Amino acid sequence: MKNSTGPEEAKLRPIRKKEQAFLTRELEHWRWLNLLDEQQASAISVLYEPASSRFLQVFTGLGAILVGLGLLSYIAANWVILGRAMKVTLIVGGYILSIAAAYGFELPYPYTSRAFLLLGSFIYGGGIFLIAQIFNEGGAITDALFWWIAGIAPVCLLFKDRVQLLLAQVISLVYFHWLYRAWGQLFGYSSPYWPSLLMFLRSLASPYPLAVFAGLWLLWWSMGRETGELWGVGLHMNIFITLNFIGIHASRYSGDALMVWLLFFAAGLFLCAAPLGRLEDVLEGWGISLTGVFGLILSYPQVWRWSKMMVLNAHPEVTFSVFSVSAAILACAANIFSAAL
Repeated sequence: MKNSTGPEEAKLRPIRKKEQAFLTRELEHWRWLNLLDEQQASAISVLYEPASSRFLQVFTGLGAILVGLGLLSYIAANWVILGRAMKVTLIVGGYILSIAAAYGFELPYPYTSRAFLLLGSFIYGGGIFLIAQIFNEGGAITDALFWWIAGIAPVCLLFKDRVQLLLAQVISLVYFHWLYRAWGQLFGYSSPYWPSLLMFLRSLASPYPLAVFAGLWLLWWSMGRETGELWGVGLHMNIFITLNFIGIHASRYSGDALMVWLLFFAAGLFLCAAPLGRLEDVLEGWGISLTGVFGLILSYPQVWRWSKMMVLNAHPEVTFSVFSVSAAILACAANIFSAAL
């Protein structure tokens, strides 16, 4: 049965020249097999149109970014002599113009649209700090980073732009490290175990970090909801952020490197062995990586000797050797088991 909507009324799908050539060859082959007649093949071919040159779009996008950065440099050079109203107008106006340009170029020039989106997100984030400076408002840097992430979220949902999600993920890493004062601190502070556990659970329930976590996973899911495709880079970044968050808390409240390494090693064993459905391949890869890296670390007896949690017996060297050999055997078994599946 023919569709009542004509090709001229349908939304044409842009494809690359190589894809168009492949489609033409396949249509000819299907016609030769009598799967399609000439009219049906023609009706299919007119639904697609060659996309604009990617190089030209990338070049145009880079040009848009350079123009925007040049304008920002000019404004920064004259920032002192500008009044408050002019400064706020430039920030808000620059953001609105960037989003409007991204919306206007979304269909004909998608790469240029992404460039304007990226420019707008940087203007938005910079504007948060600049407006606080203009009106002499104090506040924590983490609050500004949180609202920067919150401002990027609607843009991700509206434009389905993966670059925006990647920017939000990078900012979230800075946010978590700055929030918990984790810069340059690999393992944090020493404190009693049970009070630390309560502090750990309480910090996990903090609403702002949890909102960032939920937002990142929701944005990643929304990217593939319509097409059914899972964006691998976004998934890997979210997993890394999650592990990073857990590692920061474990290191700050345990005061023991061994506990952090054991935690990641156990997580790797779980990912290698547990059936995880649609994401099994990706999560199994993370499990192999975690067991491999931290299994190698735990295979050294010296690592166990440094631990504050170890209870030494009359033969500490035997104990350390048993633990290190056991970790190495478990790591090898997990990797072999994953490879055999």
